[in-house]
Formats: sequence, structure tokens, C-alpha cells
Amino acid sequence: FLFLSFVTALSACKTAVTPPQKLRWHTEERALLGTPLSLNDQDYVFSLGLANHQPWIAFAHHVFENQELTLASWKESSLSWRQALHQSQFDCLDVAFSPDDQLIATASTDGFIRLYQTNGAHPVRHFFEGAPVTRLTFSPSGDHLAIGTQDGFIRILETSTQKTIAQTRVSFGTIRGIAFETEK
Repeated sequence: FLFLSFVTALSACKTAVTPPQKLRWHTEERALLGTPLSLNDQDYVFSLGLANHQPWIAFAHHVFENQELTLASWKESSLSWRQALHQSQFDCLDVAFSPDDQLIATASTDGFIRLYQTNGAHPVRHFFEGAPVTRLTFSPSGDHLAIGTQDGFIRILETSTQKTIAQTRVSFGTIRGIAFETEK
């Protein structure tokens, strides 16, 4: 039953329409007009993140035997860049933008955290965490990155150095959500 549910969930994410011409929002009703952004009928989107200030969406998806990270503009309905992450036996479980939209971070089951600049497709930094990384998020200032792992640990890292400044085990299972408290 669990396997069937997992396959069903993946099938629901499968894209099946041709690439769009344009996306438009009807401002009064907030209804989407046009064709949704799509890649091809072989992709499965595993995770996505929305930019804070720019009209961007970043998503990790399977493309044949690899997982790729794609940055796209939902306003222009266009792809900015695509970058191979790793082989498809690993999944990218989370994607997050930094508060200033200059960086994209990815969390993968291969144990790596990868940071990309939004103005280019090459990784700025990547580092090996060890356990599969399941969730991540930037602090409101962008100076820190919180990560959750499959073995129940939460770590706070300095974004610029990836140095661990705090860690704790909060579960004996997978971390499925993580967030910083915002200042009021």
C-alpha cells in the first residue's frame, strides 16, 4: 500500500502539456490564464521554491537519469537555466531561496547541500552533510541556513562558510519541516 501511494503521488506530479507561450494573471480574480509552465511528459517535479521578491520559481525534477535544478520566471513563462544536480537514484527533497533572492539552496538524499547563485547555473558552494538532507531554509537575514536530516538532526550553519554553529537531535525519524521564527 505504501509503495502504491508513493507511485500515485509521483504520477500526480507528472507534467503532460506542451511548453507555454505566456502566463497571465487576471488581477481582479487572481485566476491563471494561459498554459501552465511545463517541461515534457517525462519529468517528475520533486521539490520547488518561490523567490521572495522576483517572479522566479526553482524546482528540482527528474530528467532521464539525472535530477536537475531549473530556474524559471513565472511572470515571463520562460526558463532561465537548468543545472544537473546528481544521478536520479538520489532525490532533491527541498529547494529554498535566500531572503535577497541571490542564492538557491538544495537539500538532497545524497547528503549534499548545494548553493547556487540565481544569476548563473553553477554551484557557488556544495558540501557533504553525511545523512540524507530532507529540509532546509534560510534565516530571515540570510546569514544562516537551517537543515534537517533523515536521522532526525537539525543543524544551523553559517551560509558563507557552512560551519555548524548549533545542532540538536529532535527526532529519531526524518525531519519533514523546518522554519526560522520571523522577527516582529
